[in-house]
Amino acid sequence: MVRLRIVGVAGPTIDYPEVIGEACRALGCSVEVVSQPFCYLSEIRPRHVRAWGASLGPADRDTFTVFLPGQADYFFAGADLSLHFSAYGRWFDPSRMRVIPHPWSSLRPATKEALRWTSKPPLWIGFMGSTYTNSRIGRLIGKAPRFVRDLILRGHHLRSAMAYVAGLSARIPFTYSGTFVRAETIAAMTHVSLPVGGEFRCEPTFGFSGSDREIDAYADHMAWSTYVLCPRGIENYSFRLYEALRMGRVPVIIDTHMVLPEGIDWAKVALIVPYRDLLPTSGPHR
Repeated sequence: MVRLRIVGVAGPTIDYPEVIGEACRALGCSVEVVSQPFCYLSEIRPRHVRAWGASLGPADRDTFTVFLPGQADYFFAGADLSLHFSAYGRWFDPSRMRVIPHPWSSLRPATKEALRWTSKPPLWIGFMGSTYTNSRIGRLIGKAPRFVRDLILRGHHLRSAMAYVAGLSARIPFTYSGTFVRAETIAAMTHVSLPVGGEFRCEPTFGFSGSDREIDAYADHMAWSTYVLCPRGIENYSFRLYEALRMGRVPVIIDTHMVLPEGIDWAKVALIVPYRDLLPTSGPHR
């Protein structure tokens, strides 16, 4: 009988490897879970990557290893399969990688009726969260030549976990390098002429502590919105994509060479806007 070894990094509130391990045990699998403590992306160092490699163990035909990098995007070559919440089309390997939804959230609709539209809804477009306009590396790369921005958006700097964390150790702020897309998306929306009755509402926040007050404000914002802007943040996706779906809203996905989970007809549940379509209204890059 093949044994599963699930190695990964816990999230700030959810132990991802343990949750996946429990699901596999419920299916009758023999499972060993090795969960590394949560670590902020900007704080990951070579010692963390070495610990993950040691936890995966040597190649064993009787053991199938699964790696969950948690909130990190990069690929770790030592596993038989890696499960990601986001990935880059440039180096995604479907034979060894899967992108899975991130359904864990404290956000819930007030009632099931709140998910049903009884008439044509107004064109209300909302965004609540960090705009990353204070990110120095985000602003710098946002002003860089097109080929530099394309390198970042294609995730070239994330292909090797060790090279990435070596850069972090050298104080290269890779973590926020792709956040310029969010600032550009919001700037582009301010130039869109909406029809009568349409409205774009941006409510910037500075971090999220998970307090009841913050959750209630976020839920109210989602309930107001018809369409929810979902530009990427630190990772190559936006967690609010799944929160919008949970609240019965339409996510507007800004496609930055991302890989979305399989098995979902995204064209039916979301609007997908290629990143290049933002450029005519995003400043000097026309």
